[in-house]
Amino acid sequence: MGLPGTGIPSDAASAIILRLGDVVCLVPGTNGAWTTAPGATAEQPHLAMRMTLEKGTTMVMARNGTHSALRYRARMQGPGSSSWQETSIIPVGPGLLGYETWPHPIDALAVSGISAAPPRSSSKR
Repeated sequence: MGLPGTGIPSDAASAIILRLGDVVCLVPGTNGAWTTAPGATAEQPHLAMRMTLEKGTTMVMARNGTHSALRYRARMQGPGSSSWQETSIIPVGPGLLGYETWPHPIDALAVSGISAAPPRSSSKR
């Protein structure tokens, strides 16, 4: 659900809105919220994201520059729509590059709730 009359997600104060062509670098703040930064050194924890459209497919690339797997909430807004739809996202492993794709154009993606994903349990037999 968005802020009335705006089409902006209700947690927009903490959401990062990505649009086609955007490249953002996010760094963790002292209160746990992630904020945009002009850039981060390789030693700083960060999440770099880029949103592109190629041949009708929208792609978000997320580079995790932390020592923990990261998860986040994402809602997408289609062309000409003022509503936001929740979409699933796979956590991005530490130091890895993750890709999310949708087989259609997306005008904007609201990213919020960035946090360390719980460690995966491994079962021994």
